[in-house]
Amino acid sequence: MSEELKEQIEALQQKLAAMETKPSQATPSVVYMKSDRKFSKFGGRPVKESDPIVDEWIADMRDYIRSVPSKDSHVGFIMDHLTGNAKTEIRLGPNEQRESGEQILNALEQLYHSKDTITQLQQKFYQRDQQQGETLESYSLALMTMVDQITRRSGKEMPEKDKVLIERFIDGIKDQHLRQELRRISLEKGPMPFLEFRHTMLRWIEDNPSQTEKSVHKTSASEFSELMSVMKKQQELLEKQQEQIDYLTTLTSNRGSRDGNDPRRTSGRSRSFSRYPRYSNRGRGVGRGNSYGGNNMQCYNCGGRGHKASDCPSDDFGGKKSNENEARSQQKTGQSNDRPSR
Repeated sequence: MSEELKEQIEALQQKLAAMETKPSQATPSVVYMKSDRKFSKFGGRPVKESDPIVDEWIADMRDYIRSVPSKDSHVGFIMDHLTGNAKTEIRLGPNEQRESGEQILNALEQLYHSKDTITQLQQKFYQRDQQQGETLESYSLALMTMVDQITRRSGKEMPEKDKVLIERFIDGIKDQHLRQELRRISLEKGPMPFLEFRHTMLRWIEDNPSQTEKSVHKTSASEFSELMSVMKKQQELLEKQQEQIDYLTTLTSNRGSRDGNDPRRTSGRSRSFSRYPRYSNRGRGVGRGNSYGGNNMQCYNCGGRGHKASDCPSDDFGGKKSNENEARSQQKTGQSNDRPSR
């Protein structure tokens, strides 16, 4: 019995030795390394300040996938970091553009590549001021991002980049007190890299929180006061416009009612014809059916028949005419009284 056990043990030892000397035929497993860098979701052209910039996001993603040896994971990784219209464009696009991560990035670059020229980017940079509620840290990062865009588009560094960044940053600060303090710091320190100036600025804000809070409250109060003043002026302007509209409406309504009730006011066409008597044969002798006298006489003023304009009983003409006649008669009477008797 013991000999059988020895034989089995020897057989097992031989098999074990054979397995150790035989090379492994197993397929090597693929190890996926998780990226320590966090990529934001890309949805297309930026709308908010927090949205990733197209060129920057694509460049960072391209650098990352080139550092990962396994190309099978590129497509899935990029698609996981797409959202909104950008993800829909790739998903509904041709299958060829989803064969590799590089093709997806090329398609995104063609779709959302910035069309701004260098001049347009520079104009946006020089017009960029601190926005309402934006911290100085976020504002400085926004300026640095815009300079990076200009550098990428032009292919070269901006001349005196640090000096330009510091001046634009200080000029764009909303609060006057902070603007003066940071300008003083810039003059005292002299020329320096913008990152060093930014670090000095942030440290000064941490050391002077009370002044920063006062300036923020002061700025908010002044902006609220300006907003209320603008709203008050707009309200006054709207009230004046409404008064003018009401006045014109009343004037038009009164004039329309007067014209409708007054038979003397006729249309322009009828008044133009009423200036002359309706004679079929003007210039021919009296007695041929068109007599100038009697009931055929027509008034030039009111258009009525049977009287002349000088005898028109209407107020706007006859009254005026009677006043003129009375004035003339008084003038003649005065002249006759002043004339010496013979």
